[in-house]
Amino acid sequence: MLVGRMTSISALALLLGCIVSACAAGEPRLWSDRTGKFSVHAEMVHLENGKVRLRKLDGSVIDVPLDQLSPSDQQHASTNRTVSRSGPGSSNVVASRRGDSGGGQAAANLDQIADSVVMISTSDMTGGSGFGSGFVVGPGLIATNHHVVEQAMKAEVRFRDGTTVKVDGCVAIDEGRDIVILKVKSIPRGVQPLRSSRAPKIILGMPVVAIGHPQGFSHTISRGSVNALRRTEELPATVQRDLQANRNTTWVQTDAVISNGSSGGPILDSDGRVIGIATWIIPGEQLGFAVHVSHLDELQEQASTTKQIVPFPLNSPADHPMLPLEEEVALVINQLSRWMEEVMVRDLDEVSFDEIHPAKEFVPRLVKLAASKPKTRTAFQALYAALQLGASGPEWVAPQVVEVIKQLQRDHFRDKGLKYVAFALIPVDSDVSRDFLKAMVQHGADEDTKSCAALALAIQLKNGSTGTMADDQRQLVSRLLKFAIQSGTTTEIQGESVLNIAKSMHHAIEHLSVGVSPPLLKGQSSEGHSLTLATKPGVASLVLFSASWCGPSERLYPHLRNYLRQYGDEKLQIIGVYGDDMATVKQLRQTGKVTWPSIPEPSSNAIFETWQVNSLPTVYLIDEQGIIRFVSVGYPGQKLDQEVAKLLGPSVAPEPRQEIDSQRPPRTIVMPPRAATAQPRSNQEFNVGLVRNPSPVDLSNAVNCGLAAGNPLVPADHLGGVPRGDVMMAGIPFQITDEYVQLKGKKLREEYPLSVQVPVGRNFDYLFLLDGCKQSQTGGRSTVATVTFIYEDGSKKRQELNYGTHLTDYWVRGKPTDLPKADLAWTGTNDAIQDKPAFTLSLFVTRVVNPYPERKVEEMIYESSYAGLIAPFAVAMTVADYE
Repeated sequence: MLVGRMTSISALALLLGCIVSACAAGEPRLWSDRTGKFSVHAEMVHLENGKVRLRKLDGSVIDVPLDQLSPSDQQHASTNRTVSRSGPGSSNVVASRRGDSGGGQAAANLDQIADSVVMISTSDMTGGSGFGSGFVVGPGLIATNHHVVEQAMKAEVRFRDGTTVKVDGCVAIDEGRDIVILKVKSIPRGVQPLRSSRAPKIILGMPVVAIGHPQGFSHTISRGSVNALRRTEELPATVQRDLQANRNTTWVQTDAVISNGSSGGPILDSDGRVIGIATWIIPGEQLGFAVHVSHLDELQEQASTTKQIVPFPLNSPADHPMLPLEEEVALVINQLSRWMEEVMVRDLDEVSFDEIHPAKEFVPRLVKLAASKPKTRTAFQALYAALQLGASGPEWVAPQVVEVIKQLQRDHFRDKGLKYVAFALIPVDSDVSRDFLKAMVQHGADEDTKSCAALALAIQLKNGSTGTMADDQRQLVSRLLKFAIQSGTTTEIQGESVLNIAKSMHHAIEHLSVGVSPPLLKGQSSEGHSLTLATKPGVASLVLFSASWCGPSERLYPHLRNYLRQYGDEKLQIIGVYGDDMATVKQLRQTGKVTWPSIPEPSSNAIFETWQVNSLPTVYLIDEQGIIRFVSVGYPGQKLDQEVAKLLGPSVAPEPRQEIDSQRPPRTIVMPPRAATAQPRSNQEFNVGLVRNPSPVDLSNAVNCGLAAGNPLVPADHLGGVPRGDVMMAGIPFQITDEYVQLKGKKLREEYPLSVQVPVGRNFDYLFLLDGCKQSQTGGRSTVATVTFIYEDGSKKRQELNYGTHLTDYWVRGKPTDLPKADLAWTGTNDAIQDKPAFTLSLFVTRVVNPYPERKVEEMIYESSYAGLIAPFAVAMTVADYE
């Protein structure tokens, strides 16, 4: 929900921003040609002499012949021939177009002020790197956020002129307000400390400037205004729980653009004075927050009187096995850090990160180092670093990780540092990993090791389950968590108590999971009545955790109003629990957005706590027996419609909204319906026997991967067993060739295109895809691919493909079953899956409704949503009528 400050279990990212897609002139958009071979996110600079100049997100410029672009891109380029932007030769300080130009001294001196803003690069104990922003506040002193450096083993600052200086440590720390002051040996000549005022005059609506390095774009300037001043105790309860800041901290709320890499950068008034430090945002809502400069002033006083420097790492426990690093291990970790820095400046559009993953070079080196000094502290550190590096690596590193685990179990089973190894094993989904954790639980060297292993194994088993946990699995996870709780361990992982994590997780398993009864829910409604979640014969319940400021929550409201209109409160009880005060919730009721009983603050605070809600919206669907049947964190969309219909019967879905091409004025299109055609709607049960006039979609210009060859990095993981030719799959005819279309994934299959464009040239009711995806880590996003229909009149309609609804990982754990919008079509095996009996290789036939079948579809764009590690693929496509 909020991003900036981070805790290990709630996984708050470090100031992650929302990437907003825009099709207006000069804004980044996806450009492609007719064949799909060319695909790039870029902004248009100009159209000149028949060529379109595009500036990629990394700043490089390319020229593309206009006639090679897709028809829609040609139209966009012709409509917006010239875009006024700063050229490559201008200052590397980039000003955004948000807001007005500002005024005062800051407008004239931004170039000089930017010299005082630094990029802070950090390396953790396994060589992982991070970066953030900071600024000079005194001789040898740099201010930034605590979360920028909290995991650092070492850090350095880079000034705008390229000067790089090592950070010696921290001279003042205020973790509760997320501020630190770093000490460096020197600052380049001419760089001045930024000015601040103990009592700055901050007025709502006043213009501000943010300077930082969002997404790695060095010294970027964005403009905005002050939206509000808030104390922590005035923030919504859900935000307070995630933020974990001092209650009396003051925050400056702004709409100046800040994102990943901006943390620790200054927020300035029109006179160039610092009024805050960019700290956290609520993603997708353009709500940014900076800690008030008065708290920095207080910390500077502390820094001026102390002579002590706190070295890195700041929060690591004294008994951590990687502290201090043995000399030979430190040498390898340092080389790994240099390698990561070099990768950061490479053009990864030309090479897959999987191909150059550091595990390829450094895991063997660390294993070799361990073998040269067996059963020593050096060996243990080398194996621990190799495990952490390999656990997050691509598929081909898995065999090496297995050998690392076996060596740790064989040579270091009695080491006290093994409790930290337990948590490094969580992402390693293998029997060897689970067996090692079980051995630690039963025979670990001490109680801390046993309890940490029990918690790690419980997390791994829970993460590995899909849907409702089987009773025996739930009981095993519950026993492991009870074991960890009863141990009374005082161990902390990244500052969080293992005991508290186990208690929280045990409560969720017993009371907040699908298949169990929920905890008590009772509070005072916005009308002043007592409101209780109670089981009633024949009445199901839906509990929505929401807030007025949460955009995804507001998108859910029409769905819930439809449920009440369809079923009435005699079949469905809806209760809203809000992170807002009573007046705000009453306003939501008065406007008609919310038509169900709702519990505001302060009565809702205890409910949020008991139900462990950390993200909005969160939805619980409960049957008439009082058993949880569905849980959603985030906007569930049609998935919730399907679950409600499954529980109560078919529901009425809202009519599809026409999406107009951004370059065309809205217009009304009246077309006579085709005779004897039943319009396919999402609430009707699909009958394959009603499919008529199927025809294959020509993918010859889009295919890019061989069925038998698989991915070049993992040739054993192929689709060679899929039949070829004219094949019937789940009742739908397909033409399957030796090649298929693989789309791009984040850190997975990155060498493939983000989208492909395929010709169609006919009317149809349904698009059918024989498809799947690689991996299952969606990064919290439900939509993992889209299909955009481009009609003959130039209008467009984009349809989403959601994980678990339209497609799923082609490695299916357990017995494959149909999805809500896809039917199981083929199962098989390959060389990579044969040693994993719990999995089956599976392909599905996904159904995508064409909402405007009366219009001719000229072409389609099949596009990856770049969600998590998802990499969607399509073996074949067919379009057909439905009568």
